[in-house]
Amino acid sequence: MKFLPNSIFEFPKVLERTLEIISLGSYSWSCRYIFLLWTSLLVQCPFDLKRVFRDEAWDRFYFGFIEKIVRDKLLKEVGGKELQAASILLASIFKRPTETVEFQIFLDWALKNFENGIEDYKIGILTVLVQLGKAADDDILLLHHEKISQISVLVSKDCNSAIYTKLALKLNAKILQLDMKMRKSVQLNIFIAAHYNRDTIVRWTAAKCLRRIAESVSKVTTLQITKILFDKLEKEFSSAFEVSPHTLHGLFLAIGQLFNHSLIEYLDNRLFEFITKGLKFDQVKGSYAVGSFVRDAACYVTWALARFNSHLISKAHDHQIISGLTCMALFDREVAGRKAASAALQEFIGRIGSDRQSPFLPILTHVHFFSVAALEKSYRFNAIEIAKELPYLVPD
Repeated sequence: MKFLPNSIFEFPKVLERTLEIISLGSYSWSCRYIFLLWTSLLVQCPFDLKRVFRDEAWDRFYFGFIEKIVRDKLLKEVGGKELQAASILLASIFKRPTETVEFQIFLDWALKNFENGIEDYKIGILTVLVQLGKAADDDILLLHHEKISQISVLVSKDCNSAIYTKLALKLNAKILQLDMKMRKSVQLNIFIAAHYNRDTIVRWTAAKCLRRIAESVSKVTTLQITKILFDKLEKEFSSAFEVSPHTLHGLFLAIGQLFNHSLIEYLDNRLFEFITKGLKFDQVKGSYAVGSFVRDAACYVTWALARFNSHLISKAHDHQIISGLTCMALFDREVAGRKAASAALQEFIGRIGSDRQSPFLPILTHVHFFSVAALEKSYRFNAIEIAKELPYLVPD
């Protein structure tokens, strides 16, 4: 898109071409996608669109194209990339301070059609609001806070698919940030509960939303969020029933996100015990085993901890973490797991300081990103060499 002309003088030509491409069914989705994105780029011009278009042209552009085609047709009848481009176009218009009336009309329409609409229609409306949450200034969203909150209430009642739930989480996270600006009380239950979801995309979205919230709140609240996550992990690991790998994965992702943005200032003493258990986690389900994604998430936590919070790591835990990562990098069934462990291992050893890393440096000559790709080499060569050179890493 950066190579396409973005002058305001190109707007009438691009609009005519976009109308032609969308109205005719002979063009591919990729062509419609590009032209919708191009239009969304042009509407971000720093001029008042009503003055650029004049009265008749503005009516044709907004009421004829934006409402009848983009809003009423594309949001309802298509999906995928075209839906994404249509939502970006609507968000590009509504984020402009001069189009507050049009944004109000859209919200009224969304409230009217949301409750009785099909799921694809709801996903289209949610996608627009999520895009607005990314692009628009909070001052614009605060003017319409009440109606956006009403839509979020309707969203919370009905979460059928993973994509729908993902968008609902993002919208609720933005509303929660607006509530904090208005000094309202906030509830984090929906984001904590989402880490138990069976869909990976939902757990990952919940982790990122929780991180964005932690960036907006006070240090005390961030500490409370961290404590909740650690308490949930402890409860899960000590459960008398079968441990849920999805829950462990979601909680590890959330903690990793907090570490990745240096939002945790004090380490919980239970952290290294949880990481060790996570690196060894495996669960047999009939004729197969699950748990590789939990081990991968534990590596992510270790990597983020070492990369952005190495000053918090005590020397007393070096052997415990390095031993666990080395075993996983050598013996994990999955090549992705071995590579994740080797990346975390190199980051951990490289960040703990020269006075502490020298006993562990020989590991890096045998366990690196390329050598662990071959399972046979890891088992028959690297493991033997490390056992010879570093016998103190081998458990008794």
